[in-house]
Amino acid sequence: MDREAVFAHCRARFGTEAEYLWARLPDAAALRNPESGRWYAVAQLVERAKLGLDGEGKLDILVIRAGPVLTAELLAQPGFLPGYHMNKANWVSVPLDGSAPPERLCPLLDIAYELASKPRRPG
Repeated sequence: MDREAVFAHCRARFGTEAEYLWARLPDAAALRNPESGRWYAVAQLVERAKLGLDGEGKLDILVIRAGPVLTAELLAQPGFLPGYHMNKANWVSVPLDGSAPPERLCPLLDIAYELASKPRRPG
């Protein structure tokens, strides 16, 4: 599943559009729950080295809200990486290069959307 397929799924399933919020990161897009305003995923291009991967160049990833239990479970499986630039206990990075099972993405996005629907804790 590539970035555009992810965006199409989110548009059809949740009615959400990718939001390009950062002028200095024109390829980074946030997906947010419209009711809570909280992000459930972020798509971006990241240098492979910053992800701890071998090789040169950038990799298209989707950083997905997962919560601590699911994050730990996913990180024990091939194709999943710690959340890039997010709380690593609650977010997981999924390379959009097929290294993670593509059939896992849509259910993970469903979970992420639901997690983002909960109101923020005061504090």
